[in-house]
Amino acid sequence: MIRSDIAYSSTLDVSVCVLTYRPNLEKLFATLESIVCQRGCSFEIILADDGTLNFDRNVIEAYFERRNFHFYTIVANPYNKGTVKNTASAFPVMRGRYIKVISPGDFLYDETVLARMLRFVESNQYQVTFGCTCFYQEVGEHSYEVLGHCQPSNLESYRRKAFSDIKSEYLIAQDFPVGGAFFTEAKLLISYTEKILDRIIYGEDCIYNIMIADGVEFGFFDDIFIWYEKGSGVSWQEKWQKAIWADRNMYYTIIAEDHPELRDLCNWKTDPSHYDGDSYALYIEEYIKTLLAQAGIAELKRSEIADVFQVVPSQINYVIKTRFTESRGYVVESKRGGGGYIRIGRIEFSNHHELLCDLLHSVGEQISHQIFTDIIQLLFDEQIMTEREGNLLLATTTDRVLGTNAAQIRARMLKKILQQVDRKGKN
Repeated sequence: MIRSDIAYSSTLDVSVCVLTYRPNLEKLFATLESIVCQRGCSFEIILADDGTLNFDRNVIEAYFERRNFHFYTIVANPYNKGTVKNTASAFPVMRGRYIKVISPGDFLYDETVLARMLRFVESNQYQVTFGCTCFYQEVGEHSYEVLGHCQPSNLESYRRKAFSDIKSEYLIAQDFPVGGAFFTEAKLLISYTEKILDRIIYGEDCIYNIMIADGVEFGFFDDIFIWYEKGSGVSWQEKWQKAIWADRNMYYTIIAEDHPELRDLCNWKTDPSHYDGDSYALYIEEYIKTLLAQAGIAELKRSEIADVFQVVPSQINYVIKTRFTESRGYVVESKRGGGGYIRIGRIEFSNHHELLCDLLHSVGEQISHQIFTDIIQLLFDEQIMTEREGNLLLATTTDRVLGTNAAQIRARMLKKILQQVDRKGKN
């Protein structure tokens, strides 16, 4: 485990660290209000400002005075250092055993949620936990819309405590919680933040990706923990995307340094041109199989998966066509258009699977009616097909019925029949 050089006194349950830079005061005070009203645990507020020009400490102190709240510390950095160093600036003065990091515009869900999260973490002995997020966005002056968005999109892995699936979702698909949803043991958060100092500038929540790679298991508080404002943070703004992308590449670099077994993945993530299409296909295939293992059926949008893996939609099609075929035990449905999707399901084979496979492989491009009859008789003898079904097939597959291309049509029909009856529940 990483060792921290920062010593602090943990005399309170929670340090709520509010990170600010040029804050909207109305949003800031609303965020502070969601913290001040908490009950059921001991906590402090540390407001760490990242070099806001003409930072007005007095107006913040006046708010706390009005609320008769005195367990707070203001850390005003003299110049802008980036979110990671701003977070670290709060560490020397904090007193909580756990840290909750939050930004103006985000709010603790209700007045008991901090205490409920604390009880959940302590009873389960988690070092790091995240809760559900309720997304909202401003749609007009003092007018807001609650969004149905969920992040991560798949919570079942966390409910099942399926760590290997969670690791894939984090590192391959980058499907993970927002940073504001976490509640973390102070010593752990300090040690991982020190690891990324001077290497990652804005992505303070990158530490959770590194934790996952290191095998730190996350708890899941299956209740709403925060209100989260979509579209206001650095990660949502186009002008910051280059910086965010650089931070992302750096945490993959850090992971690769500590985990040789993940270097291929990290190299691919930081330099997609490093690998050819086949390597892409392996990662995409693994991701889709993870989804199938969780839900039995995977419903995908080409464009979304392409964005995740930094490929064009045609490469997603290539993977599906070559690696999720019927012969490999998959059934694929495809719908194009604005609401288009690809739905992939796993075929469950019958008890006669081996026999049917052998028969399928023996069928060429053409087949006589006599051989067709023999195979249908075998299916009847093995109780794979009823007498009525067999007689109907024999009556409709004669040369007279099928015409001049009867042998070819019969072969195609037989292949389809064998594939269909091999599916569990269809025989």
